[in-house]
Amino acid sequence: MPTTKWAATASWAQYQETRNPQFIFSFAGDPALARSLRDAWPGRDAEYSAILDTLEETLAINRLWVEGQGFASNERHRQPRPRAGCHAIPRTTNVGFAAFLL
Repeated sequence: MPTTKWAATASWAQYQETRNPQFIFSFAGDPALARSLRDAWPGRDAEYSAILDTLEETLAINRLWVEGQGFASNERHRQPRPRAGCHAIPRTTNVGFAAFLL
């Protein structure tokens, strides 16, 4: 969790300095951070599992866009994903979603 919080804080600082949206955490964050958080939290319930799955997938999709792979990003975004038992999790996240986990 400290690594995830540090990454989000550093990303937001870069965004504040540059106003470049590529530094918004949901675009600049590493999907591996969500995986490591999930691995470090073995007893989480289905809702938190769904949140972490959504965060990881959003970071992966947005990373494609930042890398200039807009078509691949759109294709991955439109793929159906299992809901992991949580009906309230959106297909994609918004800028504030990552902050929810911190």
